[in-house]
Amino acid sequence: MQTQIMIFGKDEKETKEIFNALHLQKRWEVIALMDSEKAIEHMHQRKFDLIIIAKSVAVIDENKLRKIGKILHEDILFLKHENQESIEKEIALRLNQRSLQKQATFAIKDDAFKNVVYNISMN
Repeated sequence: MQTQIMIFGKDEKETKEIFNALHLQKRWEVIALMDSEKAIEHMHQRKFDLIIIAKSVAVIDENKLRKIGKILHEDILFLKHENQESIEKEIALRLNQRSLQKQATFAIKDDAFKNVVYNISMN
């Protein structure tokens, strides 16, 4: 199953740059939106793994998107777009971190000598 990524931006040029950098990746399905209400509507319809928030997004829109996204999908990731050159690496890093956190871990403590009592006497 492909990773679902939404790009949310207010500036068309910036949003297109991010989209063009990511949409050719076969492992990711990318959608770009510029309207916060449309973005929220898409979050209701689909389960996104990652939402990239462009620099052009106002703080109020970003906060609204983050809050609604966390309510709808508690394991959704958000990435504030800062640097175009490292965006693919940052996405891969975030997705890998989440998959590691999801892996079940357990520990078994096996101590064969826990209840052993040694009676050593020196004569």
